[in-house]
Amino acid sequence: GLQAVGTAAAVTAMTATLLSGPTGLNFDHQSLIEEDFSGRSDLVRAVFTKSNCQGANFARTDMTQANLEDVAFVKADLSGANLTGVLGTKTKFISADLTDAVLVEGNFVGAMFDGAKVDGADFTDALV
Repeated sequence: GLQAVGTAAAVTAMTATLLSGPTGLNFDHQSLIEEDFSGRSDLVRAVFTKSNCQGANFARTDMTQANLEDVAFVKADLSGANLTGVLGTKTKFISADLTDAVLVEGNFVGAMFDGAKVDGADFTDALV
């Protein structure tokens, strides 16, 4: 199973780092059901806060340091996606495909991974 790592101070520092500096494209509070973002490289530091991405295709996308807080990725395809350093607190990855995804140094405190495919996913130094 996934193990929780880090401290409250580390979470606070990581969150501050994620939220500082310029943000990318803004999809805040959007309905993105079954949208196709596959292979996109312009989603670095993008904001998807509270968006509904159910069934959406994010395969092989680069979402490094994106804000994915409280996003619904239910049954979404995130296979091979780069989610390095994302803010994914309270994010719902229920039945999502995270095969071979990179989730290194992400903050997934309170996130739900029920039924998600995580074969080959890299959670190194992630908070879960």
